[in-house]
Amino acid sequence: MNLFEKSKTVIKRKVESILGKRGYLILKHNRSDLPYRQIGRIYDLIVKTNCFDKMVGACQDSDMNGVEGIIFSKDRPMQLDALLNSYFDLVRNCSPLHILYKCSTEGFSRAYDSLKVKYKSHQVKFHQENRFREDLLSLLNQINTKKVFFLVDDILFINEFDMSFVNDFDPEKYVFSLRMGKNITYSFMLNRKIKAPSLTEALQSEPHIYWEWNEGMSYWGYPLSVDGHVFSRKEVVFMISVSDFNAPNSLEIALQSFKYAFASRYGVSFPVSKIVNIPLNRVQQEYQNKATGYSEIELLKLWEKGYRFDYKKLYNTISHSPHESLPIGFINISK
Repeated sequence: MNLFEKSKTVIKRKVESILGKRGYLILKHNRSDLPYRQIGRIYDLIVKTNCFDKMVGACQDSDMNGVEGIIFSKDRPMQLDALLNSYFDLVRNCSPLHILYKCSTEGFSRAYDSLKVKYKSHQVKFHQENRFREDLLSLLNQINTKKVFFLVDDILFINEFDMSFVNDFDPEKYVFSLRMGKNITYSFMLNRKIKAPSLTEALQSEPHIYWEWNEGMSYWGYPLSVDGHVFSRKEVVFMISVSDFNAPNSLEIALQSFKYAFASRYGVSFPVSKIVNIPLNRVQQEYQNKATGYSEIELLKLWEKGYRFDYKKLYNTISHSPHESLPIGFINISK
């Protein structure tokens, strides 16, 4: 790209940013993302008028403050166990968690049954998946808090924080991210360095950072992630109700239809990431995501022999990407 083209790109992004802050979008018919911009703009207008409450139907907003989490899990008892252990180890004022899980064999089913027993005294409820979209909507309507966050089962909590601080932010103005931080300088999926947008540091009861989603690139410009982002439960129900998807990956893709309505909101996170996704294996067939390490069958065999992840050795890790191939060993709890 020559100097003229680079300058044109910079100017174009700046103009789009300025107009975006005022509620305008530059639409070009040759842009492949035009439908997403149109849908996002329509949604933005719905939210800013009195139409939204009439359209959410059965999903009534709760008077109950707080946030609850939903974890998507399939054939990964080893990863899910490490995720839950690390959550209850490192998070103060833990929010209740719901596990929407699926098993492909009896072996996996037995492993999940053992997790139900292990965590029965914790704020964890297991919900077996039959039809993902319908089950997720039903679960969201059972939750009685204003906010909700999502996790996938190969995430690990790596640094301490207080969940009550996360709950302080209005989800109609901010998207709080547990995976972002000043340490995020690399994209594992794209295999390249990435640059953070302009960050504003702040201090209330906890230090944190702000940025504008529409100024960010890669992870810094991706507000609608199901990896540790906090949303309005009512908004999520509405978006899901008008979207088609079959599993967590296609859910996240479907949510991107609304990304231009969320781009005008601020991102907020702790200065250092609190979670990291360790992509050891791929258990879905929707998208060919990068994965390294053990297959789900290999991990199940190790699980049945009494092995568990030695997840604690990754506590206080400073990750460079929300997805990172970190070394994780095993311990045998049966000895």
